[in-house]
Formats: sequence, C-alpha cells, structure tokens
Amino acid sequence: MRRILHWLSERVGRRSTTNAPASEPPVSIVDPRKLLFSMPTLNNSIPDALGPSAAGPDCYRMDEDDWRQFEFVSGALKAELDAELADIDTIWREQSVPLGDDMTAFHSIHVRERIPEPLNIPMRLAAFQSLFGEQASPLTIAGYDKVLRDVHAIRLPDVVVYGLIYEDRLRTLGLEPLARCNFTGAAADRLEQFMTEHDLRLVHWRSRTLFDTPQAAMKYLRGTGN
Repeated sequence: MRRILHWLSERVGRRSTTNAPASEPPVSIVDPRKLLFSMPTLNNSIPDALGPSAAGPDCYRMDEDDWRQFEFVSGALKAELDAELADIDTIWREQSVPLGDDMTAFHSIHVRERIPEPLNIPMRLAAFQSLFGEQASPLTIAGYDKVLRDVHAIRLPDVVVYGLIYEDRLRTLGLEPLARCNFTGAAADRLEQFMTEHDLRLVHWRSRTLFDTPQAAMKYLRGTGN
C-alpha cells in the first residue's frame, strides 16, 4: 500500500499533456476523495536497513503493510497507545465503507507515529530463540532482495513471531498469525511470564483490539478466548 500511496502522491493533480513522449501514456487526474484503502491504519515506517545476505528460501517474507500491526507495547507507553487507538477508532466510525461479505474499506487511513520504539528490553538473539524454543530465521519485506538487518523471525505452528534486536535490546516484538491462534505449551508459559515481568500490552491495531493484561493476551493466543 505504501508504494501505491507514493505513486498517487506523485500523480494526483497532475495534468494530462499532449506534449508527453509517445512512450508515456497521458496521466489522468485522480480524485483522492474516491480512493479506498483496505485497512484503517499503517505504521509510519518499516525497517529499511538491509543486511549483506540475500533473501533465500529460509527467509520469511512479510507484506510491508503487516509490519507492526499486531505487536507488544510497553505499559509505560499506555497514553500513546490509547491515543493511537482513538485515532483508529475515528477512522472506523467516520471513514469506513462496508463492502459486503464482512469486508470493509476506508476513505482515509491513520498513520501511527507516536510509538517509534514500542519496546526497549535487554535481549540477545540467543535469548529471543530461547523464549520461543525455536531457531530464528531472517525476515524481509516482500519485494526486497536482501534480508532486513537485525530482524529475526520464529515460525511456530499457527503464528510467526518476529523481533527487531539491535545493540542487544529488543525494540519490536510482533506477531503475524497464520491461522487461528493455538499458542500452547512451554513457549506460551514463557511468553506470559515475559509479558508480566516487562509490563507489556498486546495490541492489534487494525481492529482496535487491546489485550490489557498478560492473562487476556494469552487467553486469545492460546485459542481459549475470542
């Protein structure tokens, strides 16, 4: 979606011209009021530091619009979190368009900027892997040919967990469900303890869903709650 927004920002309002080279089609004017977005919110940035390695078959590829849509946020940032949720709620209430089949589009989109760094927890890659009990693989954004530097993904049966770790600190911890969550066993217990120790909240930005306690978050992740 960001590429589309950038493309439109360069072209909306430009005039067609008969002097354009024959190889370029004339540019039509786009009325931004008629644009519809597939989601109500995006994070304002994605990691753009690429590592030296090519994105091979072991690399998890994420759509850029999914970056930090379902993530853990420090409880110390509760005011900023609540403000972002309020802005997304406004998009839902005032800018949403039902499309049928339980689908919704939006006339406008809220770009989240208040929480550039949701976490700041001492952690090395080995501890990240121990937390979830699996080896990490590289992660990149779909369309990139190199892996993202300092970003690691762990594939569990129903969810991908990814972390941004640099200077031996966990800065981002996100989830990308692959199916209905059924996150159980020792890894789930460790995650619940981790959330409690570091006073973390779990938030799904697109749906404005906040799990305000570790117990509420793990009830959902274990598949025992809505």
